[in-house]
Amino acid sequence: MKIWTIRAPVRASMIATTLCGVTAHAQTSTSTTVGVDATATLKDAPPTPLSLKTVTPISFGTLAIPNNPARPDTRCRYNLRARANDVSATETSFSEVDGGATVAGAPSGCGFEGAQTVGQVSVTCQTGLSVFYKVAYNLSASSAMSFSPGSTTVAGAIAKKMPFSESVPLGANGSFSCDPAADNKMFLLLNATLDVRNSSSLTRGSKLSVGTVTIDVNY
Repeated sequence: MKIWTIRAPVRASMIATTLCGVTAHAQTSTSTTVGVDATATLKDAPPTPLSLKTVTPISFGTLAIPNNPARPDTRCRYNLRARANDVSATETSFSEVDGGATVAGAPSGCGFEGAQTVGQVSVTCQTGLSVFYKVAYNLSASSAMSFSPGSTTVAGAIAKKMPFSESVPLGANGSFSCDPAADNKMFLLLNATLDVRNSSSLTRGSKLSVGTVTIDVNY
């Protein structure tokens, strides 16, 4: 006996219909961007404040009083001058003056002892700015002495660094351009001249103040 198996045919259209019943959903995303501004307010920094500092005071050391009290116009004249290319930066000289004339050989015993130095003042300033100054010499001791820069036009020197090789003259007043070698500092070298005549009013044997130099600076 034969057995027949009857299979139901599947049409292609039925397969297609079944597949079309499945719907594909695409995934979507949303992005956004923000810009954050950076702001600043700018202003010029203030210039380096001007400041002065005494590095070395003026020192004449020990000085001889002229030994001729019978001639009150006889004076020993002692000079301190700034000198280039030297750590001490001081050049000294002395002479004897009677009236308005220099006496050869200083017979009244004029002379220095000990160490002598010109004044040295550091100036802190802003590079590139002009610094205006005034220098005044004031006697602060006996009328038997006279303290001055030793010149009516030059009070000393202005240098970029110490020891200095180049400088410009320091007058009683004027200006200079701040052009330091380092640390915003320049230097003022102060010359000095002291005339001494014989007088009982002079204090012997102890250090005394013979004068003061006042310096004013501004931009």
